[in-house]
Amino acid sequence: MKLLYMGTPVVSADCLRRLAREPWPIVGVITQPDRPKGRSRTPKPSPVKEAASELGLVVHQPEKASAPEFLDVVRALAPDITVVFAFGEIVTQAFLDLASISTINLHLSLLPKYRGAAPVQWAIANGETETGISVMYLVKKMDAGASLEARLAGIGAELVVEAIRALESGTAPRIPQNHDEATFAPKLKKEDGLIDWTQPAEAIERRVRAFIPWPTAYTFLPASGGARMLRVLEARVVDGDAVPGKLLVERRTFRVGTGHGLLEVARIQPEGKRPMTTAEFLAGHRVEPGTTLGGPAEEA
Repeated sequence: MKLLYMGTPVVSADCLRRLAREPWPIVGVITQPDRPKGRSRTPKPSPVKEAASELGLVVHQPEKASAPEFLDVVRALAPDITVVFAFGEIVTQAFLDLASISTINLHLSLLPKYRGAAPVQWAIANGETETGISVMYLVKKMDAGASLEARLAGIGAELVVEAIRALESGTAPRIPQNHDEATFAPKLKKEDGLIDWTQPAEAIERRVRAFIPWPTAYTFLPASGGARMLRVLEARVVDGDAVPGKLLVERRTFRVGTGHGLLEVARIQPEGKRPMTTAEFLAGHRVEPGTTLGGPAEEA
């Protein structure tokens, strides 16, 4: 039974490595084209491309996987099962139909909850106490088939192996999702990381954890030349109360007022600087009493 694999980020690369340990031949790996990265803007391969190269697998990087000319490439590979995990493009039904048995997708949520591009991040941000993994038959409607991200991906890779074995033996069930129970996890935007200090401290702390490494939770600190971005990398909820956004500096730490409770900030990254502890930041920066964090328009 021949497999075709589609994916792009690190968690997907780990799944590819797990599948490569099984006896099923992987006839090809499809990933996104090399994209400019870093200050040099030099094109860099995706983690899945790097993993495929290490494994000696043939890599395809179409601009559009559903383009007619690339459908011919996939048709020639003649996969029995196509496995999709965080590829980064919604493909057409014509593409899905090319696998002789099925096209399946690994999704890091308990579907139908958190359909979409960022299920792990939004589950953390929304305070979910339980999440999991779904392996589904892929249909054209997004996610509508029958730290945490890394943990889920590792479990999910084993689940994909089990699913392929079930498909191979003809015992894989088809259990439709209840669309009335669906929730969504849209692709993260930079502005999702902007901290609203009127929210409760618990909600802000969840976003600090959820949005690492991108877009990260951030706020703006007043400065003589205009407000400067301050990324919040680690924080915890503590007892107390203050005006939302107001900084309370004490013993080389600072706490920030929120809509309910205080947020004690442990690690930050000032704009254009390296990550540092708040003690390191305060040792080199004077913060005036009554300083209030906020958005760029408020503080500019």
